[in-house]
Amino acid sequence: MGFGTFVEAAYPFMFSNKLVFAGAIVSSGLAGLMVGLFNVRGTAYVPSLVAPALSDNPLGFAISMLVGLGAAFVFTILANRLPVKGSK
Repeated sequence: MGFGTFVEAAYPFMFSNKLVFAGAIVSSGLAGLMVGLFNVRGTAYVPSLVAPALSDNPLGFAISMLVGLGAAFVFTILANRLPVKGSK
């Protein structure tokens, strides 16, 4: 969070579980929907705590970030709670 985004680090975790991968896609879509709803413009590759302040709509940007974070969190928790096929 302090050094910016490095999404490539998440790929091994997303590719190892199809539900987590689908959750990441849906979560990013929901965050993008919020960005469009608020008509937010911002920048990338800055610390996530600073990013809202660098946008034209800090509150809308923060809400969009929180929607994406919350959805990804819920999908990941669900993926970890569901039983794995073939295990006892």
